[in-house]
Amino acid sequence: LLSRRHKNLLMSRCHLFLVLIGKLLSSSSILRLVYLYQYLIQHTDSEHQLSTAELTRILKEKYGITYARNTISNDLIVLRESDLHICYTASTQNKYYYDGQPFELGQLKILADAIAAAIFINTYISRQLIAKLLTLTNEENAMQLRRHVDVEGFVKSESRAGYGSVDVVNSAIDLHRKIQLNYADYDAEKNLILMNNGLPYTVSPYELFWDGDFYYMREFCDERMQMRNIRLDRIFEEPMLLNEIAALPLGDRHDGFVQ
Repeated sequence: LLSRRHKNLLMSRCHLFLVLIGKLLSSSSILRLVYLYQYLIQHTDSEHQLSTAELTRILKEKYGITYARNTISNDLIVLRESDLHICYTASTQNKYYYDGQPFELGQLKILADAIAAAIFINTYISRQLIAKLLTLTNEENAMQLRRHVDVEGFVKSESRAGYGSVDVVNSAIDLHRKIQLNYADYDAEKNLILMNNGLPYTVSPYELFWDGDFYYMREFCDERMQMRNIRLDRIFEEPMLLNEIAALPLGDRHDGFVQ
C-alpha cells in the first residue's frame, strides 16, 4: 500500500501530466487552426475555392497535419464564427475561401502599373514595392499579376534616394524643418552631373505635388534665395533632415512657421 505522502506525490504528478497534455492539445489545436487559416488566406478567394477533402489533403502534404473528417469541418466553423472572413459555397461538398482581401485584382493591377510607370522610383525600388503590393492578395492572383507587370519597359530614375526622399520631405514639412540635399541633372551628352559644384543645397520644403509624369517639391533654396519647384527623381541621395526651422518666404503664410 502506498503511504499518504506517496499518494499525494503521485496525484500531484498525474495532475501535472494532465495539465501538460491539455496544453499540448491546446497548442496543437491552435497550430492546426493557424495553418488552416494561413493557407486559406494565401491560396483562396471567391474564384479559388477548396473543399474539406482538398484542404485535408493539402494540409497533410504541406504541413504534415492529419485531420479527422469532422475535425476540419469544426475548425472551419470556428474560423467562420470568429469573423475572420472565411466564407463557403454550399454544395454536395462545401467549398471554402477567404474573402477579406483589401484589394480586388483589378485594383492591384492599377497600383502595380502606376508604380512600374513612376519615373521618380528607380527600378530596384519599383520591384520591391510591387513585391510588397502582391502580398495583399493570394498567391494565384500574385502569379497572374507578375506575368503582366514589367518595370523594364519604362524610363526610370537613376536616383539613389528613391521613395526614402518622400519620407524625409514629408517629415520636414510636418516639423517645419529645413533639409539638405544633392540635386542632379543631365548635361548635353546625357551624363548625370551634380549641381552646385557637387555641394548640397539647403532648402525649406513646403509641399509635394504630382504634375504630368513627375513628382515635385515646392521649396525655398537658401543658396539661390528663391522659391523653386524641383523634381524628386533628381534628388541624388536621400536628403538630410536638419535641426533648423524652415524659412517663410515673404508674402506667404503657413501655419506653424516662424518668419
